[in-house]
Amino acid sequence: MQEIKFTPVTTEYKGNMYTIPLPVFDVNLQYQDRAYDFSMYLDTGSNGTMLFPFSANLVNPGFVTEDKLPFIDVTLNRFGTATIAQPKRIRLDYDARLGESFEKPIVAGIIGTDFLKQYALHINYAQSSFFLLPAGTPALPLTCRYVFENNFLFLYASLLGARLKLLFDTGCGGGMLLFEKGFSKVQGHTLKPGSREYAQGAFGATYYYDSYDEEVVFDFGSELMFKTGFGVQQKHPVSDTLDCDGILGNQLFSDRQIIIDYPAQVFSFV
Repeated sequence: MQEIKFTPVTTEYKGNMYTIPLPVFDVNLQYQDRAYDFSMYLDTGSNGTMLFPFSANLVNPGFVTEDKLPFIDVTLNRFGTATIAQPKRIRLDYDARLGESFEKPIVAGIIGTDFLKQYALHINYAQSSFFLLPAGTPALPLTCRYVFENNFLFLYASLLGARLKLLFDTGCGGGMLLFEKGFSKVQGHTLKPGSREYAQGAFGATYYYDSYDEEVVFDFGSELMFKTGFGVQQKHPVSDTLDCDGILGNQLFSDRQIIIDYPAQVFSFV
C-alpha cells in the first residue's frame, strides 16, 4: 500500500501552542448505499474501531439514543490517500463516552487494533506518514523488551530500579503517563509532583494528573531510552481494563520510525 500522510494535531496548553504527532487522516466509509468522508486517527490503545456521537448520528440518525452500544457493518473504501483495492468490511462500534463535550469533535472516531491487527503498521513520525504493510514485512534495525497481548503492544521499561509494563498508545499524543499502581512500584525515590495538570484529548475527554517535571531515565533496552518528566494519574480507563503500569505516547517517538507487525507480533524501530 502507498504512503498515507497524516496531520499532527495542534493544541493550546497554558497559553502556548503545541503540535503533537497524533496520526489523524481521512477515511471514506460506506454504510448501506451512502459514503461518508471522516477524519479519524490510529489508536493502538483501543481494540475497537468506533465513531463518536456526532459522526454516528450522521451515518445512522438516532443512533446515539439507543440504550446499548450498537454495532454496524461498514465498508472501508479509502484509507488516507490510499484507495483500498478490495474494500474491507469492518464492524464499527459507537461509544457514547467519547466526544460528548463537542457538538462536532475535531475527529470523527478512531481506527483500533481490530482493523490494524491484519497489517504491519509502519509509522514515520518525522515525515507525518504511515504504511499498512503485509505481515512479515522486514523489521527495522532495533527492538527492545516488549510483549503482545490481545493485539495490544506493551513495552517494558526500567525506572529507578522498578520494572514497568507500558501500553504503546498512538491515541495518546503526549509522552509518559504512569498509573498510580505503576508509580507505587518505584521505591525509595525522592521525586515530588510539581503541579496538578489536565489534558484534553482530541475527542474531548479531559483527565487530570500530577506532573513530575524532574527528568528521569526510562530504559527500554537496546538503545531505546528516554530522559523525560512524566505524569501520574489515579484513575484512567486503561488501568481498569488492561494489566499495565502506564501509557507510552506518540510524543516520545517524534523523531523515529516504528513498525508494529501485528500478525507476526514483532516490534521494531530506528
